[in-house]
Amino acid sequence: MNKEEILVFGGFNGKYMKEAHIYTHSTKRIRPADSQPNFDMFLFQMPTAFEQVTGSVYTVNWQTMKVIQYNNRSWGIVADIKNQSV
Repeated sequence: MNKEEILVFGGFNGKYMKEAHIYTHSTKRIRPADSQPNFDMFLFQMPTAFEQVTGSVYTVNWQTMKVIQYNNRSWGIVADIKNQSV
């Protein structure tokens, strides 16, 4: 991610999804992210933040109570809120 790009999570169909896209502001184009999530996500109206120091995007899936990280074209679950574990 950089100052020209926005990470977009799937669609708004009310279902779990395994897709992500990158929107580039300067070209006004959207493309599939280089790396797609390998787990189901339901991220409708979920908090999402960008950490500039590491270039990580974090979001929370309240359905599964997991914190998800996207960094360097890689997806991962970094915390389990329900079980308070990593």
